[in-house]
Amino acid sequence: MNISIAPGVGLRSIIQQALTIKKKGIRVNEFMELAFGEISEVELKKVEVDKTEHMDSYTSYEVHLLMNGGIPLCLSRSLNQQEQEKMADLIRSYLDERSS
Repeated sequence: MNISIAPGVGLRSIIQQALTIKKKGIRVNEFMELAFGEISEVELKKVEVDKTEHMDSYTSYEVHLLMNGGIPLCLSRSLNQQEQEKMADLIRSYLDERSS
């Protein structure tokens, strides 16, 4: 299964019990493998960014995987709340199916 997270970020199942998170960018090409059991929760965070001299304030939304031990892993960030909610729901559904 391959779930598109955001431009440059992909989340895919590589074996029955693990996920590979792949980040690609101009200078980034990272891979991280996580066992499904390491993920305790999927969270959508609202982030308020203050106005600066060069840009107005705005709100962005981030999808995080909370790992056992409470360590968050940010998968994506967007200004589109509905897009991020849909992504978080899809990941939750997939993880729920895996644990059944």
